[in-house]
Amino acid sequence: MFDDISRFTSFMPPYTIARNKQLKYLFLEITMKCNMCCEHCGSNCSSETDYSELTTEQWKQFILSIGEQFDSNRLVLCITGGEPLLHPDFFDIVKTIKKAGFRWGLTTNGLMIKDSDYVKELYLSGMKTISLSIDGLKDTHDTFRGMIGAYDKTMAAIKLFYERSKHAHVQVTTTVSKKNIAELEELYLELKNNGVRDWRIASVDPIGRAETAADLLLDEDDYSKLFSFISELRKENEINVTYGCAHYIPDSFRYNLRDMPYKCGAGEFVASVLCNGDIYSCIDIERRPELVQGNVLKDDFLQVWEKGFKPFKGTERIKKSPKCSNCGNAPLCNGDSAHTWDYDKCEPKICLYELMRKRKYSELGRCGNCGNYLEDDAAYCETCGTKRGDGAFEHFDFNDEMFQTLYGPPPMNYRFECNECGSQWNRVLMSTGSVKYCPGCGSSKIKNTFEESMW
Repeated sequence: MFDDISRFTSFMPPYTIARNKQLKYLFLEITMKCNMCCEHCGSNCSSETDYSELTTEQWKQFILSIGEQFDSNRLVLCITGGEPLLHPDFFDIVKTIKKAGFRWGLTTNGLMIKDSDYVKELYLSGMKTISLSIDGLKDTHDTFRGMIGAYDKTMAAIKLFYERSKHAHVQVTTTVSKKNIAELEELYLELKNNGVRDWRIASVDPIGRAETAADLLLDEDDYSKLFSFISELRKENEINVTYGCAHYIPDSFRYNLRDMPYKCGAGEFVASVLCNGDIYSCIDIERRPELVQGNVLKDDFLQVWEKGFKPFKGTERIKKSPKCSNCGNAPLCNGDSAHTWDYDKCEPKICLYELMRKRKYSELGRCGNCGNYLEDDAAYCETCGTKRGDGAFEHFDFNDEMFQTLYGPPPMNYRFECNECGSQWNRVLMSTGSVKYCPGCGSSKIKNTFEESMW
C-alpha cells in the first residue's frame, strides 16, 4: 500500500525527507480484528483480539486534531488493521478523514465488498487508493489465507473496483513465499486477464506468524528468480509492476524493481497510530513497549512526531550492531528495514545483501573489459580500474530498452500526470520512452511534468 499511495503525494526525494522529517504517510490501525487467519500475518490478527481499541469518537477527535496541525496536501492517511472494514463505524471514521481534508487509502482483503453500492460508498467517502491481496492461484490463495472461496471473493471485489477505476487507484498486492513463487507467471496472466493494471509484489518476511514458518521463507535462488521476474515484467510494461517498499536490494537489480531508490521510512516519513492509540513507527514493526513513542489519548501527536522516533533511525541502529557497524554496505542500507530488525540481537533478521552474495557473481555483474567479477556497489573495477559509466559492463550497463542497472549514466526521476483521470506517479528511468499508458486508467494521454537526476 505504501507504494500505491505514494503516487498521490507531491514528489519529495528521500534525502529531502530525511533532512526535513516531513510526515508523508500516517497509518491508522482502526481494529486488530480480522475475518481471515493468514499464514504470513505480521500482526497475528484473528477474529478475536485482546487489544483495547480506541472508540469511534476518539478516532474522530484525533483525526480532526491532526487536520489542524498538518498540511492535508502533504499527508496521506492509510487505513489498515486487522481488516478495517470490520470496524462497525468504519464509514464514520473515513468520512471524518474526508471532512478534515486528507486523502486516504485502504488496505483490505476484499471479503466485505459485496456489490457496486459498497464500492460507490467508499468512493463518496473520499477513498483515493485501495490495495487488495491475491497470494497465489485459487487453491494456494485459499490455503494461505485460511478460507475456502477467498480467492473468488477477492477477485470479484477487484473487478468491481476496476469497473469504477477512474474514481480511485486500484492495486493488487501479492506476498511471495516458497508456496507460491512457482505460480507467479501464471498468476500474472490471470491478473492481467482480469484487468489488473497495478501489481505490487512483496516477499514474505520473518515476522509475525511467518517468523516460525521456515517453509514460507525465500532463499537466495528464490530471490534471484523473483527479482528477474519483476525486472522482465517492468521491461514489458504491460501492467505496472513494482517490488514492495521493504529491503535494500543489492547488485544489478537495484534500479530495475522499484520506481524510487530504497529508504526505510520508519520514523523518517512514516508513522502509525495503533488500535489502542499508541504512537508507533511502521505498523509492521514488532510491538515492543520501548518503541512506543506516546499515545494519542494523552500526548500531542505533532510534538511526538517532531521530537520522538529516534530509535527508528537507521544510523542509530547500525551503531549498536556488531554485525552492521563493520559492514561496508551499511551506509547504503542503514540496517535495512526497521520491521525486520532484531531488536534483541541488534541485527537484521534478513539481509538481502548478505544473502545474494552467496550466489555466483557471474550472473550478477562482470567487468566487460577484463571479465573480473564485481563486488556490489563497486564504482571501479578492482582489476583494471574501469570507472562507472566509462566502460562496458556486461550485466550492469543499461540495455537497449533503456533500463537502468548499477553502472552507466545516472537514471532520472520522472513525474507523470494523466490528462484523463488526473493521476500522478513517479518513475526512475533512463528515458521517458517506456512509459506510454496511465497505470490508473490505461489512457495514453499522459505528460511528463518533472524530472531530476538521481545522482
